[in-house]
Amino acid sequence: MNKKILAGCLVLLFVAGLALAGCGGDKKAETPKQSGAKDTLIFAQGADPRSLDPAYSDDAESSKITFQIYEGLVRYKKANTDIEPALATEWTTSPDGKEWTFKLRKGVKFHDGTPFNAEAVKFSIERQLEPNRKADMPYAKFVYEGVKSVQVVDEYTVKITLDRPLAAFLPNMAMTHAAFIVSPAAVKKFNGNLGENPVGTGPYKFVKWEKGQYLELTTNADYWGDKPKVKNAVYKFVKENSVRASDLIAGGTDIMDGVDTNDGKTLEGKGMTMFKQPGMNINYMGFYCDKGPFQDPELRRAIS
Repeated sequence: MNKKILAGCLVLLFVAGLALAGCGGDKKAETPKQSGAKDTLIFAQGADPRSLDPAYSDDAESSKITFQIYEGLVRYKKANTDIEPALATEWTTSPDGKEWTFKLRKGVKFHDGTPFNAEAVKFSIERQLEPNRKADMPYAKFVYEGVKSVQVVDEYTVKITLDRPLAAFLPNMAMTHAAFIVSPAAVKKFNGNLGENPVGTGPYKFVKWEKGQYLELTTNADYWGDKPKVKNAVYKFVKENSVRASDLIAGGTDIMDGVDTNDGKTLEGKGMTMFKQPGMNINYMGFYCDKGPFQDPELRRAIS
């Protein structure tokens, strides 16, 4: 890539493959690939992921990478929070809203060559339900709130039963934390340590991780969906925003995020392309509980 790209407020997915943003590592990374190579894209973010196991991650730095490795049953569309199929091709709900039946995509394999099926879905969810849930699985309780049971109907059909109707259940299943489906064989092989040995069904598969330096992915040749446009993805960990900006200018990076306001004009003046897009999230919402209708706790609960 001869033209450097800079991601400002929010880095969204590259079509069929590359993505997002991050934070930390003090030393300047020495990557195994060269910026500008036709088959490699180097993305600079501020820190290593906390974990490459989606059940144990709760940070953006991790999800930018795990999003390329894993997939869930459903996912958000690129420009909004509408839900679309991913590893599930369709789904239905019971009249009382408590049973969700998912038809699964056939012919999909995990990066280790094992088949994706209903048993894998059951395993991925049940490892995060009581009594299997661990205290350091930060999003498990949130994503799987109300889940009573997971039943394998047949090889490519799974039924999830809730203890009550939950409007947020399907959107929660599209999240990057906890909702991704992992390889049961890999969990067994690595004695539960997917955090450093991730195995999913996504467009990229894990190659290596030099902590504090870089993490490398390469394309999954057997990916069921649109193939990635770049063969290799290298995530470079550089803590300081200004240092990442300097590395971008120097040609050591193709894309960065976390741009300081006072660096923006400098980068654009150097011929960089700045992408800006409003975020779709609300980080915080508060109420004046002593004013107007918000004095009513039932109204506040309804809004929440």
